[in-house]
Amino acid sequence: TTLLFVSHDCTFTDNVAEEILVLQDLTLEWFPGNLSAYKDTRQEHQRYLTKMKDAQTKQKAHMEESIAGNIRAAKATGDDKKLRQAASRQKKVDERMGYQAGIRGGKFKLNRDIIRG
Repeated sequence: TTLLFVSHDCTFTDNVAEEILVLQDLTLEWFPGNLSAYKDTRQEHQRYLTKMKDAQTKQKAHMEESIAGNIRAAKATGDDKKLRQAASRQKKVDERMGYQAGIRGGKFKLNRDIIRG
């Protein structure tokens, strides 16, 4: 038996629902569980995305520090190889580190022109 109901009462929904449909931001999402499990899952996923973003930011900072070190070393010694290495690493940072994860885990690249406004 299937019952469709609309409710704003979380306790009632938790006690009755085995599957839910959530309408949020003009998107309908199916979830196999009650409302509390849905909220817990979303919070856990948000924590995961935050953790991944923090790790990416840390890795990017490390790579940029390495690039700056290569440029300093190249200027001090006149070594073109180090300059090429720095340029290669900067390209990797620009291409790979520019990707962001959306709420559903999909990746997208931010357009720098849009960010600058």
